[in-house]
Amino acid sequence: MDEIPTSKWIRSLEAFLELCFKLLGIYIVYFAINWLGKDLFGSDFRQDTLLSLLLLPAIYVLRDLLIIFEPFFAVVKKSESQVTVKSGITPRVIDTLNIASVDNIEIVKTPLGYCFNYASIRLYGRGGSVDMPYVINAEEVSKTINISVN
Repeated sequence: MDEIPTSKWIRSLEAFLELCFKLLGIYIVYFAINWLGKDLFGSDFRQDTLLSLLLLPAIYVLRDLLIIFEPFFAVVKKSESQVTVKSGITPRVIDTLNIASVDNIEIVKTPLGYCFNYASIRLYGRGGSVDMPYVINAEEVSKTINISVN
């Protein structure tokens, strides 16, 4: 089986930036509501209530912190007859799909994926699907799989 190269550092940076922007959004909402509350209610406005209301969304965003490290645990391998993907930290998923059964190939690019030429490839076949995460030169890999199918 040949290992297909995947983007690790750039995808990790993208995931980190995504989490930072989500936290920044919560921070902006905090300041906007705080400013509005002081203007509308004056001295009766309590900041601790607002902080406790926005703490849950922040914890929800931080729950996805492992997404930063996921690219380092993704391994994509392809042989003449099948594609095998090992991905995830917890749980660790090992997924295999026979190339002969592939019906549809879908390429999903993120914003940095356009700049650094990587994307996730989703292979749909009879009985299941496989997600090949963060593949470098995804169009070329997709073409080789498409040639193998036909």
